[in-house]
Amino acid sequence: MKKDNNKALQKFNNKLDKIKIKQDDKFEIYYSNLYNNLHKRYEVEFESIIETSSKIEFLSKLMDEIITANHDAENNKILSPLVENYKINLLGLFKVFDFKIQELNFPTNAKLEKNKENEGWFKTGIYLANGEAYKLNKLNLSRTEIALKLGFKKTDGVYFSESIGNNSNHVKNLYRTEKKYKYIYNYCKKNKIEMCEDFLREGKTFRP
Repeated sequence: MKKDNNKALQKFNNKLDKIKIKQDDKFEIYYSNLYNNLHKRYEVEFESIIETSSKIEFLSKLMDEIITANHDAENNKILSPLVENYKINLLGLFKVFDFKIQELNFPTNAKLEKNKENEGWFKTGIYLANGEAYKLNKLNLSRTEIALKLGFKKTDGVYFSESIGNNSNHVKNLYRTEKKYKYIYNYCKKNKIEMCEDFLREGKTFRP
């Protein structure tokens, strides 16, 4: 009787092994094809999409396919560790898509810094920092003339008139905004731009 039980158990285990191999083969092909398909679609289609919202929607759909595939695998209890490697590859791709969505939703620090450097307060602030604006002011030029001499529009002259002398509470007085002053100060230090005495004196309360 014991011998019969052992034969039955062996038979059952052999059957289970065959099912396991079949399932492994099935999911190996499934994961491999899915990975290749999603990766190709990302490389071919993503850059041709113009709208940011459409890019995010496209990536979300790809991620949904990965979630569905992993859900199918988790419900299958007899997959071998070999197939787990294919899951890891797909999860790696999932992280790539997720990071890209975050990047699209929130500009990187580099992009944010670049945006600051395109603003009027920064562009004019550099000329206050390096002393060029102060030199022109000593020639008794008007704010408009200073702006034009430095390559700015007439309307940008207000940055110079409100900042030079630091006697104004106007929003365009560079020395009334600690963050802006510190940003220009640190930019000059980083890029080895020599700062004039006027700029350093006016912003001394903002520095350590």
